[in-house]
Order: sequence, then C-alpha cells, then structure tokens
Amino acid sequence: MRSTNLLLLAALGLLCLSATATARKTKTFPNLNNCNQTPLTTPFRANVTVNGLTTCFSFYAAPANASEPCGSVTSLERFQIWAKYDQRKTFDATLKTDKTTKEVFGSWANKNGNRDELVFSKLNWTPEFVTKSKPQICITLIRDIKDFYLSNTAGTVTFGLYSPGPRNSKCCPAYSVAV
Repeated sequence: MRSTNLLLLAALGLLCLSATATARKTKTFPNLNNCNQTPLTTPFRANVTVNGLTTCFSFYAAPANASEPCGSVTSLERFQIWAKYDQRKTFDATLKTDKTTKEVFGSWANKNGNRDELVFSKLNWTPEFVTKSKPQICITLIRDIKDFYLSNTAGTVTFGLYSPGPRNSKCCPAYSVAV
C-alpha cells in the first residue's frame, strides 16, 4: 500500500511539472490587459519578409469595420515583437520610409518580470501616413533568427500593433507569421 501511495505521489508530481511547462509555452503576447488582440480589427497591418538575417515589417493600411471600437482607431502608437530579452545586443533596427532610412531603438517592456517584448513606441502613424510613406521596421540580426524571436509555434514571428481605441479601449491585434 505504501509503495502504491509513493507511486501515486510521484505521478502527480510529474503531472504538475508537465502542466507548469505547458503553461509557460502558451503565454499570450502582447501582455496587455483588457486589450483586443483579434487580428484585422484595426486599419493597420504589416507584411513580414525575411532576407537572410534581416526581417522587415512593412506596414500598410486596410479597411476595418468602423462600427467596431478598434475599427475606428486613427493612430498606430506601438509596434511590439515577441523576442528574447537575452538577445537584446544581437540586432540593429532601422526605420525606412519612402524618403528616409534611420536607425531606431526599441525598448524592452518589463511586465511582471517578463522582458521578452521589444517595443517601438511613439510612432503615432495615421492610415494616411502609412499609405503615403510605406514605413518599414527592419531587424538585422547577428545570429540565427531562431535565437531571437519567441512564439507559441516554431518557425514564426509574433508581433502586435497597438492603437488606443475610443472610450479608453485598447486595440492590439497580434499576428504570428511563418518566417
């Protein structure tokens, strides 16, 4: 009877370890409370292209359902990438528009001890600006792409587009794209 109880306790312990590991793998991004993360809900979108060690996010405007709170947003405030904080010194970032190219610096969000969000903030891009200027944020790595990006699915990059919505709502559609 005693050995059966010990086996049962050991099995329960393994189940608990397994559940903890699973919970860590399935965390959400971006880590914003009360934020609508549904894709395609704002007029802002991004295409992702990879060329060697460079990943470019090309922003564009698209119609959204204006009768929904996130469909009527007028500004893209932040662009967030789910990336490994410990790789923070292994990349350069540039902002390209139709007229300029300049180096940009993101910051690493610290939310509940989790720093794995690279944030480019204070963009304040309107749909008109995005359509006219065709902005791109490009990340050039010095190491393999798999060492930099985090995602719930292998071989993808996950990013969020944050816009303040009406009546203090938050709109942050999140996308995972194969790279």
